[in-house]
Amino acid sequence: RVSLEFYIDVHAHSTMLNGFMYGNVFEEEERVQRQAVFPRLLCQNAPDFSFSNTSFNRDVVKAGTGRRFLGGLLDDTSYCYTLEVSFYSYMTAGSNAPVPYTEETYMKLGRNVARTFLDYYKLNNLIKDNRPTHIQ
Repeated sequence: RVSLEFYIDVHAHSTMLNGFMYGNVFEEEERVQRQAVFPRLLCQNAPDFSFSNTSFNRDVVKAGTGRRFLGGLLDDTSYCYTLEVSFYSYMTAGSNAPVPYTEETYMKLGRNVARTFLDYYKLNNLIKDNRPTHIQ
């Protein structure tokens, strides 16, 4: 088996709002919990990301996706996700109306994904936190 820490396939979603992830299902509870760490951190970093819409499944329809295929090839330390982001808009906590996505807000989500990698590796003591206190 091959070791790769993360595989994230990025897609646009036509019916749901916000960003959210799909992940694979595991039998071992510890691995289930570890797999949820990245989406939980992303939810803290990105107001337009929804952990509540994130789903871990074995849908037969998704068997040919990169996430499912690579999940079967990679070793137990690898995490494969599909990051889905709405074509249209997102809702933030406490808001009543959807906010349309723009090129700028898609870019901001991308920066928040990068920030989440930093947080993940810091949390796992794999890097020191030398980043500026404010990232735009």
